[in-house]
Amino acid sequence: MRKWNYYFFIMVLIIIIATILQTVFSKDKEYAIDRVDIKAELLTDGDLRVQEMFTYTFKGSWNGTTRYLDTEGQKAVEYFKAYIPPKDKLIGDFTEDGLKELGVELDSESDTYYAYSASKDETKRVYYQYRVDKAAIKYSDTGELNWSFLTNNNEDMGEVNLQLFLPQDSDNLGVDFFLRDRIGGGVLSLKKNSTDSSSYLYYHNKSLSKKGTVRMRVLFPESWLSDIPASESALPVKAVLAKEKAKDLLISTRAEYFPLLIKMLHLITGLILAVSLLYLFAPRRVRGFLRRRELTPARLGEMDPLLAAYIYRNGRLKKRDLFAGVFSMRQRGLVLMKQGATPARFEDDAKAPEFMPKFLFQGARKLLNPVDLFMVTHFFQNHGNEFQLESVNGPTSMERNRRSKQKKYHEKALNVDKKFKDWSLLVAKQVSFRDSAYRNNLWRPLWVGLSLLHLVFVLCLFYADAASWLILCSMAVPLTLGAALTMIFYSRRWLMILYLGACSLSMMVLTNIDAVLTYLLYILCSVLLVGIVPRNILSPEAAWYRSALKVWRRQLKKGRIYTVPNGADSVTLASEFALTLDAGATFLKSVQVRGSEANAESSTLRNLALFGGVLYSQQTIAYMSPLPSSGGNGSNDGGGGGGAGGGDGGGTGAF
Repeated sequence: MRKWNYYFFIMVLIIIIATILQTVFSKDKEYAIDRVDIKAELLTDGDLRVQEMFTYTFKGSWNGTTRYLDTEGQKAVEYFKAYIPPKDKLIGDFTEDGLKELGVELDSESDTYYAYSASKDETKRVYYQYRVDKAAIKYSDTGELNWSFLTNNNEDMGEVNLQLFLPQDSDNLGVDFFLRDRIGGGVLSLKKNSTDSSSYLYYHNKSLSKKGTVRMRVLFPESWLSDIPASESALPVKAVLAKEKAKDLLISTRAEYFPLLIKMLHLITGLILAVSLLYLFAPRRVRGFLRRRELTPARLGEMDPLLAAYIYRNGRLKKRDLFAGVFSMRQRGLVLMKQGATPARFEDDAKAPEFMPKFLFQGARKLLNPVDLFMVTHFFQNHGNEFQLESVNGPTSMERNRRSKQKKYHEKALNVDKKFKDWSLLVAKQVSFRDSAYRNNLWRPLWVGLSLLHLVFVLCLFYADAASWLILCSMAVPLTLGAALTMIFYSRRWLMILYLGACSLSMMVLTNIDAVLTYLLYILCSVLLVGIVPRNILSPEAAWYRSALKVWRRQLKKGRIYTVPNGADSVTLASEFALTLDAGATFLKSVQVRGSEANAESSTLRNLALFGGVLYSQQTIAYMSPLPSSGGNGSNDGGGGGGAGGGDGGGTGAF
């Protein structure tokens, strides 16, 4: 992944974090649900009659409130009404007579009701009343109610009190009930009304979170549903009871794993952060940074330009560094730079240079090292005597859009890419280069360990969250495949970042907020490690030179030229190192303007113009033309109810 891609990723990460913080801390417009009181009555015909009182606190202006009902596509809501209740009155203490009914609209796609009641900077109660047709089912041997009273919430529900009155009184014999809420915190019990001894199920939760649900499954004698016929099918009561009790046990036992997993996540996160800081502030890097001013531009100018490029790029050359190899040969007297012919096709490109250089070989082949010999043999034309930049140049901006030219330049780019890779392998084998940068032997173990750790932690978190085996398998298969790909293609940083992104997205399903936040911190530290850990390790001396080269690069971008003591052309030397250190564009522009104003020698201005041709070639050599059958361009450098609180998905909240 190229350096600019890291900057792009960091910018996106900053924007995401800023958006989250702005959402969390923005106080201009918000609302809260302070309390929910529900009184439901199961009738003998299987209908469920529900009365609800929601207490809201609004800040800013709001149009109304929303209420989501989970009908599961089967049960029908006979009516849904909304009112503003009398002050200080509870459910059952008043009737609807005389109350103003609010306007209500149903968004059938999201099963959400919108009650219109404008609010601004106030605390308000809204009273809902609805009836669910055939909410309960009568079987030949039992009756069943399976209903979600609260789910798909857009905000925390505050304190929740719920009473579900059964059709007949019960002494708990023949009545089984189960509560489904993986968040926990709620208690469901069977009670007797003190006034008329009627039986009701009572649910209480001091603070029901946004992801919490209140779903009840109640089994009772089928005789209680006396006004509807029994279904032809039978419900295997024993099997259902065994399944529900096993699920209760599963949820309670798995939840015990969360504290242990969170502690382990903290430990691993601390370890990853320590490794990241160790790489970032490695002693050799710190010493090189502190001593960087000791290496002056004059001393750095004595370096081999190819070695400077190798050190600057942490031992990973790019195709544009072919020119650093040519500069290296020129400084050793093996090559002369002359003005060459400018291709006629450049006339169509406004950015193309007016002059192009050529490099003439003037050495003895038998005395060349393997790197120079490969360069002369494979990149120099006319029997290895002349290097024309046109032999490696990519298409102009106009040619990139011509399909007739794409195949030609695609094959040319593949040929240059293959020869470059062979040449760069020879460079890495040279003693001075091999001693400057060596492979990081911990790279692959870190990649493998990071992939496996994230896979294991994600699956363990889902297991502790009492997720079904279907969900576990649906998560395990793609994440295991992703982990395998990151381990096979361990040299691709972007693949690891995509895998970490997929792991973080999977957390949206989890209900334990503490575990999710801890794991997201683990993700951030992992991304930091992926961005910091180097593929190659520089020697202490090379790390020193790299810090000094970065300082000189900043000076070259400002057009600063230093006198060279050995009598070499300081402008030519500075131009070569500016191009080698990716500062060519700003350097040439600054120096050409300064040279024109100072009436510099014509030979100096001509050389600067020729180096402008090298800069153009550096930019086009990286372009990989697509085949005519493919699309796009590529680059390879070798290296009514609208606007509810929950959005278009509806939900219980406000809008």
